[in-house]
Amino acid sequence: MKILKKCAEDERAEKERYRQLANQCKKIQETERLSEEKDEKIAALEKSVEKYREKYQKAREAKQRLQEREPRHMLNKRIGCLPKYIGRSNFEDILPVCHKGVDLRSYLDAKMLYVPGRLTWCTASKHHALAFGPMFAVDSEKMIWKENSVFNSLYGQTVELFYNCKDLIYYGGQYKCHNNRQNNPDGDLVQKETSAFELADVTITVNSGPGKQEALRKMIFHLYIGGILKTEILGLQCVGFDDELYNTLVKRFNMNNPSLKRGGSHRLDSDRKVKRAKAGGKF
Repeated sequence: MKILKKCAEDERAEKERYRQLANQCKKIQETERLSEEKDEKIAALEKSVEKYREKYQKAREAKQRLQEREPRHMLNKRIGCLPKYIGRSNFEDILPVCHKGVDLRSYLDAKMLYVPGRLTWCTASKHHALAFGPMFAVDSEKMIWKENSVFNSLYGQTVELFYNCKDLIYYGGQYKCHNNRQNNPDGDLVQKETSAFELADVTITVNSGPGKQEALRKMIFHLYIGGILKTEILGLQCVGFDDELYNTLVKRFNMNNPSLKRGGSHRLDSDRKVKRAKAGGKF
């Protein structure tokens, strides 16, 4: 009996040791789990700190770029204050040279610039101007975006500038092209004077089917309006006026349009309507 009692006591003692050992193991596991959770929380915190550090750095760089960039109104003022060419007629006296659908490139040898909907004048006299172009281009077939500049080949060059008013095209004169991208590498937001739809048209480099083309055009339009896509600004300084070219074009236009009023007026008869040019007529 004593032996059985002794065995029972030993068994209870052994169970108690196992219970204590199990508790110790449990505590160790809990400590390790808490340690792992602590490590995970520390790692997550470090990641969060790094994320906010990156955001702060980007915000700081963006602020620095904004401070370094030339504001639009300053650019407008700088280009507008450039020396003027006094040999050009007053803006109001310039006559139209053709309808909007005419492709002047087909019979003009000189380097020319025509950016309908993407041109603004720097001053009320409408002497110098700013032209707007896309900073990116998209292939509508492959949907590949790439950096682009439609003005890159014009920097420092002198071009014959043409502009449109409603459905008529006018000759503005000879303009020197100033590169402002170096002063504003991030581009400028679309201004109310410019046409986001016109920008969308020149952003698309490869045309696809009509349905897909129009959908893409609308999407790009909203990207410009929303400030996602920005524009490159080209400064245009009037440095001359080719009277021979102007008179030749005006004469040709008047011969084909006898209803055009003479004597300095460049408005059409009130009952005359001209069909809007299709995109293919741009130059």
